Amino acid sequence: MRVPLRFLSEVFTVVVLFLSTGAFLSLVIDVSNPDTQTHGSTGLQLVWSCIYVLAALRALARYREIVWFLRSNKLLTLLLALAVLSTLWSGDPGLTFRRSIAVLATTLFGIDFALRYSIQEQLRRLCFVLGLAVLLSVIVQVCWPGLIPVVNATSAAEGWNGAFPQKNMFARVIVLTALAFLMRSSGRRRLFKNGLVICCAFALIGAAQARTALVVLLALLFLWAGSRFLLSARHPGLVWLVGVVTGLPILYLASTNLEYLTGILGRNSTLTGRVGIWHMAFASFLKRPLLGYGYSGFWNVSSEALKINSALHWTVPHAHNGFLDLALQLGLAGLCLYLTYYVIVVRRAVEYARSNSSAEAMWPLAYLAFSFLYSFTESSPLTSNSMSWILYISVAYSVAAASAFHPAEPETAVAVAELTPGPQLNRGEI
Repeated sequence: MRVPLRFLSEVFTVVVLFLSTGAFLSLVIDVSNPDTQTHGSTGLQLVWSCIYVLAALRALARYREIVWFLRSNKLLTLLLALAVLSTLWSGDPGLTFRRSIAVLATTLFGIDFALRYSIQEQLRRLCFVLGLAVLLSVIVQVCWPGLIPVVNATSAAEGWNGAFPQKNMFARVIVLTALAFLMRSSGRRRLFKNGLVICCAFALIGAAQARTALVVLLALLFLWAGSRFLLSARHPGLVWLVGVVTGLPILYLASTNLEYLTGILGRNSTLTGRVGIWHMAFASFLKRPLLGYGYSGFWNVSSEALKINSALHWTVPHAHNGFLDLALQLGLAGLCLYLTYYVIVVRRAVEYARSNSSAEAMWPLAYLAFSFLYSFTESSPLTSNSMSWILYISVAYSVAAASAFHPAEPETAVAVAELTPGPQLNRGEI
């Protein structure tokens, strides 16, 4: 019996997305060993190498669209090129080159994911993969607690980690899962579905005892509730002005009462040691501010990182701040490229959401908000083999295609038409 090629392609997509979540990763590699985390596992590298080859072969037939995207999104292309070129000044050129090639392959899969599926179809597959990851995590946690090795045994005793090596990773997937399901919810009984999703998300975050995830989920729900009003307003500039005027005093009060607020969440004003890491990491950044230490060339590699480890008496895996992490790796050049391109993608996502009233049209903007909020406490968004970078690229391609129709094969034209039911906007080079 012959298996349809389309079915195999669907299986490949789902498998890669599931692997990119990091579920069950600690069953394959020793996550408690910093060297293993830095240099990886030979077996896992072989698996991802096969995935890269298959992804490249699958995307080969659509090379024109891929070239169009890279040429018309020059800031992203420059960021990726800088990651590869940083091999020249990295403290570990072999590691930097291997990781930069991996992030190129991850980018390619993200583009291919957006090429093959409309935003609605992307969400359908994401909900399946993320829902499966959360469901398996609950089953493992309830039926076989302690089965999944964790980075920190103390952290595991505090809350659920599910199928992930850290409870914060599990909680992050919970937030992303809730967000994806909320963006898909439509039709009758929508309020009931949304309420169920939100209740389940809060319950699982409570089981994980992840304060960061709780704050992020609350912020995303607040933004989601007000986003439609903002996007449908006749004078959005005025709404933004009101938001800024009311938001600045809130930020000021939060900053002046940080110890009280963190105490409510069960944390101290140092945010569980993150502030100390930020101070030392920023001091290291100032020593090489322009181009950084090379992609993946700082933590557990450079002498500056080893000094931080020695001062804190533990091996720090990343800066616990994505923007600072990116600055350490690629300097101000890389950080400015990323932030400028991020603003462009947000603008396109806003245009797309304003031109489409469906629930799914909010997904690009919702994911960009999710990525931005988590960048304050997590590692660099520019990470190979990660769902975060795959989704960022797929969102960037989807809104770029929706805002700038480009010459393409009939098949691609149909895909773009499905993605954008409204009128096309003029194309603009970046």
